[in-house]
Amino acid sequence: MRKKSWILLPVLLGICFLLGCRKDPASTGNPTESAPPAKTYTVQYVIMGQTVETEIVAEGDYPQDYTPQINGLAFYGWLDEQGAAVTPSNQPIQSDRVYTARIYPDLSGHRPYLYTDQYGCLRPDGELTANDLLNALASLAQGEAMKYFPGLPSGDYPVPTEQLKSVLSSLFPPSYLESPLAALTEATVTRGQFATLMNGLLGRGGEPVTISEGATRPMDLSPERADYLEMLEAAIPHVVDRESGSSLAAGVETLPLPQGLPTGYFFRGGYLYYADDQGRLASNATVGLLTFDANGRYTSGDGELDTIVAGILAEIMEKEPGLSRLEYLRRAFWYCRDSFTYSRRYGYNFGETGWEIDDAKMMFLEKRGNCYNFAASFWALARGLGYDATAISGTMTATDQPHGWVEIPFDGEDYIFDVEMEYVYVYERDVHDKDMFMVTLEDGEWWNYKRP
Repeated sequence: MRKKSWILLPVLLGICFLLGCRKDPASTGNPTESAPPAKTYTVQYVIMGQTVETEIVAEGDYPQDYTPQINGLAFYGWLDEQGAAVTPSNQPIQSDRVYTARIYPDLSGHRPYLYTDQYGCLRPDGELTANDLLNALASLAQGEAMKYFPGLPSGDYPVPTEQLKSVLSSLFPPSYLESPLAALTEATVTRGQFATLMNGLLGRGGEPVTISEGATRPMDLSPERADYLEMLEAAIPHVVDRESGSSLAAGVETLPLPQGLPTGYFFRGGYLYYADDQGRLASNATVGLLTFDANGRYTSGDGELDTIVAGILAEIMEKEPGLSRLEYLRRAFWYCRDSFTYSRRYGYNFGETGWEIDDAKMMFLEKRGNCYNFAASFWALARGLGYDATAISGTMTATDQPHGWVEIPFDGEDYIFDVEMEYVYVYERDVHDKDMFMVTLEDGEWWNYKRP
């Protein structure tokens, strides 16, 4: 019996080993069971009020990068629950998180968005209209961006700056707009200011490009403007071409003016321009007594008067298109004779100058005045037609009465244009055979005109 017991002992020990016999874990203090699972949190990504992605992330781990792609929308990053801009993949997760997309209509189209008018003029100093804004955004929109636009204004009225700020605030993140919008302090903005603003918001300008074949420089856009390249960026068809080695700045010198630009004086929308025999537009230049601004447009030096004169001349030309400049000068003379009434007021000393602009504006706005107002209004229209008109403060009649009229040279000879005297003949004396348009100095002696 004792011999058999010793034989069975090794067998029993083997069975215990195979069955996993071990000491009570509690008695050793070294548990061998699996650790409890790590805690996890939910990360949500929200776009336009909708959760579009959900991720379960272990505590202390980082979410995956997630960049949404939505046709017509541009993604600018994520905001946390407090509205702070964050990069979720850089944020270790310690709790449930909700990230909201900063998303706006996609305006990345690299196309022109300001357009010339029917006269080939860009009008950079003109006010931005509601239609200008609408057309610009439609040109820049990518994919289905238009359906994400807010209610946009339309019409030919100048967009109030506050309305423009409201529209832009719905199209770009606040961080993009703070400084640019603070710089807009006037009631409205010009097309040039809008182009500079949009180029900055879109990050456009200074890139290598290929200028589209047949692209031309707007007729009224002078290379001497400080915002010249900004305006070309907004108005000239071109595509970004980083391999071309050229840039918009490098190509502008080769841009021609619009084809068929007239030589000499010509008109666009009632405004006067001048081009030499090589088709170069006069800008920041003087031709005779006339001054042309950076856009190549004649200016009296007073913007309000220039606008009034251009409107009147455009109306005259639309009524009778195709007449010569001299024939339009006659119509301008009649306009001044027939549109105003005489009103007695102060006069000027013999040879006094500098009254033309104020007296012209007074006549155009109040529709009445004395001989100096009649003379000044015709002086303004005559210069707007390209004539070297001079307003004269002199005397006339046998008693040397103070009087104002206009003189214009033709072929080296000065001629008298006396609107107020013809008004007197026609409307006060009912005399219709006295023509005071283009009176020679010799014939003027009959009225005893005396000039400085």
